[in-house]
Amino acid sequence: LSGKLPPGWDELSLSFPPEKPLATREASGKTLNALAAKIPELLGGSADLAPSNNTLLAGESDVAPGAYSGRNLRFGVREHAMAAMANGLALHGGLRPYVATFLVFSDYLRPALRLSALQELPVVYVFTHDSIGLGEDGPTHQPVEHLPSLRAIPNLEVWRPADAHETVACWRQALRRTHGPTALILTRQKLPVLPPPPPGAVERGAFIREEAEGGVPQVVLWASGSEVHVALGARKLLQAQGIPTRVVSAPCLEVFSSQDPAYRKAVQGPESALQVAVEAARGVSWHALLGPHALVVSQERFGASAPGDELFRQFGFTPEAVTQRVLAALAFRRPTPLAAVGDFAADAAAEAAREQLQREALPRLLARDCRLWGEAHAATVAQRLGWLDLPARSRHELPQLAGLVNRWAAGGLNTLVLLGMGGSSLAPQVLREMGGSPSGRELLLLDTTDPVRVNGALESLDPAKTAVLSVSKSGTTVETASLLEIFWDRWTKSGLPQPGAHFAALTEPQTPLAQLARERQFAAVLPHPVDVGGRFSALSAVGLLPALWLGLPTEELLQQAANTLAPHTHHPALELAAALAAASRDGWGRLVLWPEARFRPFALWLEQLVAESTGKDGKGLLPVAPPSPVGLDQLPATLHLGLGTAQPPFPGLAWPVDAHRLGEAFAFWELTTALSGYLLGVNPFDEPNVGEAKRQARAALSQGVPELSPTPQAEQRLAGFLEACSREEAVVFCAYLPETPEVARALDELTASWQEKLQTTVSWTFGPRYLHSTGQLHKGGPKKLFCVVLTAPNPSDLPIPGQPHSLGQLRLAQALGDVAALSACGQRVLHLHLPEGSRELVFQLKP
Repeated sequence: LSGKLPPGWDELSLSFPPEKPLATREASGKTLNALAAKIPELLGGSADLAPSNNTLLAGESDVAPGAYSGRNLRFGVREHAMAAMANGLALHGGLRPYVATFLVFSDYLRPALRLSALQELPVVYVFTHDSIGLGEDGPTHQPVEHLPSLRAIPNLEVWRPADAHETVACWRQALRRTHGPTALILTRQKLPVLPPPPPGAVERGAFIREEAEGGVPQVVLWASGSEVHVALGARKLLQAQGIPTRVVSAPCLEVFSSQDPAYRKAVQGPESALQVAVEAARGVSWHALLGPHALVVSQERFGASAPGDELFRQFGFTPEAVTQRVLAALAFRRPTPLAAVGDFAADAAAEAAREQLQREALPRLLARDCRLWGEAHAATVAQRLGWLDLPARSRHELPQLAGLVNRWAAGGLNTLVLLGMGGSSLAPQVLREMGGSPSGRELLLLDTTDPVRVNGALESLDPAKTAVLSVSKSGTTVETASLLEIFWDRWTKSGLPQPGAHFAALTEPQTPLAQLARERQFAAVLPHPVDVGGRFSALSAVGLLPALWLGLPTEELLQQAANTLAPHTHHPALELAAALAAASRDGWGRLVLWPEARFRPFALWLEQLVAESTGKDGKGLLPVAPPSPVGLDQLPATLHLGLGTAQPPFPGLAWPVDAHRLGEAFAFWELTTALSGYLLGVNPFDEPNVGEAKRQARAALSQGVPELSPTPQAEQRLAGFLEACSREEAVVFCAYLPETPEVARALDELTASWQEKLQTTVSWTFGPRYLHSTGQLHKGGPKKLFCVVLTAPNPSDLPIPGQPHSLGQLRLAQALGDVAALSACGQRVLHLHLPEGSRELVFQLKP
């Protein structure tokens, strides 16, 4: 009556020859009889299906009126009454009851089974004929929804063994339970006998049945019961194609889910692996265990009347069918391949570089080897490799970010103003321009010190309906800090009762911005990852908070990125990095981008990532998106690349990534850039020359920003300056002019005309944005640039609260500081100060 089983009850001497397949219901019958010989209190029966359920105890008589010495109970076709009686026997104590029927008939006894779980009664339920594999009895007898339905009952353990050895272990586990029922799910059809599992493996609910060969698992195949054998067959086919594949036998999902996190993670394998579940039942259990991005090969409709093996073929439960599903899923997860355009072909140098990346650099990068870019940079790099696991880490931050968005939206806010420079604003711009706003909310990005643009934003906004997000990794970015003071001053004077509730800061811990945000009682102080640089932060809160605000699918973005950062054979990022290195000469190269129209914002993000990461130590790759192909044929040290549906007009490569795969796009270019830095021999994670322009700008402010006179004969001076530019060199116009559409169109025409005349790449960018983008390359890269800095008087200005200088004065100081920094580093630079009416005067600068 104490509930303790006799000593040595689980010491069974059962043998299952591997050459003799055995249905798990047969293995259960053998195990049950072996246990009954050692456990006299074990008794039970079936709902008139004992021969089919294999639950008769040999040598035992039936319990009958007046004859109670037997141990076989014949319940008749009364499933509910059978389970209720078993509950009574268990409640009495001193007995260990089991009951049996077909799995599909478990519906009839479910209320009593539920009470078993509720009352913590150790009843064993033997459910055989567990799937469409039972064959010709047809869909009335073939369970489909029953497995997940049983798994949904609290305190019920559902065990589905894969062979005879696992069946023995499942019976042992069922009888060890003293505070709840157990369901054993068993096959009608015969199954191969597998090698005995390691001691204690089955009891943990899931274990590695066969490990991947040839590398870390790219695929993890999960299965229970008869489908474990399907998974093993699929593993063999996938391994033959060079895809390392692990098979996990998972007889009990409930027990596995209760294991310690370290064990669960060890079984699941790397986060980059494709998780695949194979089970001939509804797949809801597996989605809950493996997540929404797992591939679940399941039975989502009723079965049919046919032999079991034929049904398995028809419904896709064969090694070949599963392999095809896996290959299709891998193809979808695999990064978008590059396509050669025209007569472009990788030369021997590019192929050698790609093989070097595949063999050495990529494995070391994915292993977080901070010495990959040289011992001298190891300490810096060690603090900048967090982007490699951002997809997984950021997923945990989504609830906090979504909570902030929901609070703002519930408070009636419909516009978010993001203050940030470089990657802090360019990644959100990509998301807004390419993803749209399914939420219907507005996102306004300010990455400027142009008084005209800032004034326009202030005049268009209602503080009562607007939130402000200040983004600065260091917490000291001068442009962002100045804009924050301007907006804070305007919001506090607007009459809002709690202006801080409309603000949030995204920065590293303990920065001046974080301290200020706490003092002003901002709605949130969000952490910028300390081990991720700003230009690699698109998949952190920097991009995810704006994405949530816009209503974009953040989980999907992160999964796309995780797939892209996983190990892949022939990863296209390696091919592109190798092609860039092969196209460059002595560390100098140009990446000429030909984006599909909707990819133009992405080209701006890509420009800052590649230029700031590679432009140092006299080397660098300059990305350019030219206005037209005129004059750019057969440019030296150049790789032409099409983005999206666009193809380059000259031989080169095309990357036809879908515009809805922005998570892939961000991660792909981060990986490409890191590997390009390795091939160029530079550290892609620092920006050693950016500080000089900042220092020069501070000096200009401290000395008082001068009133400048228009540059005389600006057209002639520009023509003379650019006369020496060859096709191996490039021209960049850095425009500190009003950021209006009219000025932008004038600059487009200016660059197009000079490109046609010089027959080389000519580009333009607004300042000070470029200081956080291509500015590092301008000063740290090769001396291959002709930099033209354009300034003009501000049509209007804005004071910066708490500062002696205005926003317009800050912008002019930044321009003068960059001119001084460019001169100091030996780069060719021309400063032209234009009079008012910039648009017309820009047109006059055309050749």
